[in-house]
Amino acid sequence: MTEFKGIQGFDISTSAYIFNPEKLFKLTDRLNQGKGESEWVGIELYPVQERKVLGRFSLPPVSVDTVHQWQYKYNQTKVSRVHLEFAYDEHERKFMIEKGDFHRSRISPIQHKILYHYIRQATSGYGIDLASALGVGANMHTNVALGLIKTGQLGTVRERVKDLIVENSINYNSPVEQGPILYDPEAIIDGIVEKHGFKKFLLGVDHLIDYFDKQGIDPMDVIKNEKVRHYTVALHIANPGHGPIKIGDPCYQKFFETVAGLQFEYPLRVVFDYSPVALLRYPLFLQQVRLFEKTIKWIQGIKDSAR
Repeated sequence: MTEFKGIQGFDISTSAYIFNPEKLFKLTDRLNQGKGESEWVGIELYPVQERKVLGRFSLPPVSVDTVHQWQYKYNQTKVSRVHLEFAYDEHERKFMIEKGDFHRSRISPIQHKILYHYIRQATSGYGIDLASALGVGANMHTNVALGLIKTGQLGTVRERVKDLIVENSINYNSPVEQGPILYDPEAIIDGIVEKHGFKKFLLGVDHLIDYFDKQGIDPMDVIKNEKVRHYTVALHIANPGHGPIKIGDPCYQKFFETVAGLQFEYPLRVVFDYSPVALLRYPLFLQQVRLFEKTIKWIQGIKDSAR
């Protein structure tokens, strides 16, 4: 069986471009100029629905038609996967807005209320439809995977979506399930991935970093676990608060050095999972292009040095 050493590719999530997802297609098109398609920086899509305006504010919807339009306009782009909705059903969506105990700032509840107005719940089927129509896989937080399992819907979704990827969520008071199976990668591999026939896992390094004080799980320990690596296809990375990673960050430097020497069953991709607030320090398009160019070059340099 072929094994892959270290990081093999990069993606950017539309989380950072939720106010203007087309801009990410433009940006990745710019990054991919002069490269073979196998080297392209991909896109992980958030399934933002078209909704009535919330006051005077509205997020641009992400639909199959708009994605096709953007890819026609920016033809050196690829969609790697769709990130399914964060809440499993309508009950959990409302619960997470009103009673979520995962907020890290005073404005976090407001941000979540706006976000969950446009990114509804997995049972709406919007994210599943989007992944199916685009012919790509879908990553889902553990609460969504558990909801599908408990309600017997997992088989139906498997028939429609190319790849289903489980992603570790965080330790929060979910009405679907509680405990380590939500946030602990090792427990997730045992209790969800292997038990229910999933083939792939997405390691949310950013979730482990943001909630280390509550979860106590070190990403370095997780990535060294051979069983976790067997299923891991991608890493979500960001600094606390989904901020941009600083080039030379000592913790990530050590993490990427470790990853560079490890073997994975799948070609491992790094996904920059930044927030739109985090990019306010880079207001110009070229500043954002340089940010990702330099960060990718730094990570690739670590891998090259480990050869």
